[in-house]
Amino acid sequence: MRRRARTRHRRPTLRPRSTRPATASALHGYAQKGPFLPGSRVTVIRLDALLYPTGATYLSETYGSLGEYDVGSLAAGLYQVEVTGQTRPEAPGAGPTPEITLRAIAAADDGGMITASVTAITHLTTPRIRVLVREGMDLDAAR
Repeated sequence: MRRRARTRHRRPTLRPRSTRPATASALHGYAQKGPFLPGSRVTVIRLDALLYPTGATYLSETYGSLGEYDVGSLAAGLYQVEVTGQTRPEAPGAGPTPEITLRAIAAADDGGMITASVTAITHLTTPRIRVLVREGMDLDAAR
């Protein structure tokens, strides 16, 4: 029995949807698996239409007791939000939690405020959303 040679798939060339400039949006959200402790790293990565990173990255950190974060001045488009840090212990008297990273995919429209919560559920669904979008499904339907 002969094995098939693996072929490397090429990413399709993407064309911009519009030639008009996008206006800035602000991204706000909560990072929770128990709230992330203040000072946890928030990395926002710009994605193309097939959810591949474009190279643009924005940094922030969580603040407050609810794991809140803010990132301002984002162009309209798709973003992956990653939060890395420690969370509040879920059991009273429990010791410090290990550092974890959770992810979510967010879509920013032209202008306004976008809210994107990063939770264990969004982290678990992110890989499946990527597969479905790359197979041609609309982002809203993939969610």
